[in-house]
Amino acid sequence: MIEKWEYVLKFKTELGNHHELRNNQIVKFFSSEYNDSAHIINAAIYKSPLHCLSDLGLTGIVPQSAQKSHLHHQFVIFQTRDGHSWCLEKDRDAIHLSRSGEPHHTSLKDFAERSHEGTFEEMGRCEVDLSLHGLVQQIKEGNFVNTRYNALLDNCQHFAKSIFNSLQKPRQL
Repeated sequence: MIEKWEYVLKFKTELGNHHELRNNQIVKFFSSEYNDSAHIINAAIYKSPLHCLSDLGLTGIVPQSAQKSHLHHQFVIFQTRDGHSWCLEKDRDAIHLSRSGEPHHTSLKDFAERSHEGTFEEMGRCEVDLSLHGLVQQIKEGNFVNTRYNALLDNCQHFAKSIFNSLQKPRQL
């Protein structure tokens, strides 16, 4: 199955704002829209089971024993100093970033529940000291927006682990 990769970061808020940003637009957009209050203070990585192998083109390819341990969606939820929760993930179409509408009313777990139906499990949590600008700069420099989804070699798990690992590193940007 050939997927349609859109080469954009799709940003949306729970208030209904939607933006589709190319790799060369994301740093400028977030620098102009968000100030120092959008400083990341903590993050968690979650996984949720995949229920439909046909969506990935893997029906009949993956043994049952591997399905439980390896076939799950991963995403990162982080919170900024201004109290908003954010979800960052990759799917077959694009990179997605969403932000909660109400500051200080949503925990990481609550936002995970609202943004992902069904069951999910926290895989790790960390304190963070990184500006949102710093994170979008990493996304741009990592060329994540221009790297097509590949179910086996470059999927949501690779993306979420890479982002979560970069958030764990102590730094100030």
